[in-house]
Amino acid sequence: MELTVLGKYGPYPKAGDGAASGYLLTQGDTALVMDMGSGTLARLQQAIDIRKITGIFISHLHYDHTSDLLPLRYLLEEIEHTVTVYTAYSDSEWYKILFSPPNIKVINISSESRVKIGEFSLEFFDMKHSAPCLAARIEGEKTLVFTGDTMYNENIEKACEGADILLADCSKPEGFPGPHMNVSHAKAFSDRLGIKIISTHLSPDYDPSEEYKDYPDITVAEEMKTYVF
Repeated sequence: MELTVLGKYGPYPKAGDGAASGYLLTQGDTALVMDMGSGTLARLQQAIDIRKITGIFISHLHYDHTSDLLPLRYLLEEIEHTVTVYTAYSDSEWYKILFSPPNIKVINISSESRVKIGEFSLEFFDMKHSAPCLAARIEGEKTLVFTGDTMYNENIEKACEGADILLADCSKPEGFPGPHMNVSHAKAFSDRLGIKIISTHLSPDYDPSEEYKDYPDITVAEEMKTYVF
């Protein structure tokens, strides 16, 4: 199982560099994209032929997780290819804009859903955010949990039972007022769960690396780095 970080920032990319949230998880012939924030489509094309994507999981509909689905529609039209997107239904104009193109096939999911995407088995957990958000537990040769965006909630630990890797929105500084986890949550997960953590969704002006110097199992996500598990 390999994870390539396409973008790690939110709610917008770092000046002159970086991209918003997006990840590519592969195993054998299976390629699962997780979120497509601004700047991720260019990097996704560097990493893989778009025709080889098995599916796309969208955790929630905030712009910094979905905006590159817009130019993706033009690319799909040009190469005459269709991709399947898994996401929760929303009765909103943004949902209609994102998922109405004929080259995007949408499958609506919820925390009750269980799906098979190539070699991966996925189940989903409701998160706590300013918009409805689903975490994904992805089982393959290893088990990875991707939180999407969230504040702390007990479903995170349920999703992580027996998992190997936690790709988590846990990179904000202490005292951050928004609906995200901070560095203390990452440390607490490391202490309690004994799980390898990739800390992501960084604020453009804050690097949490110094906070994790005594936590060898916590890694700050690096863009265009591929992690092999």
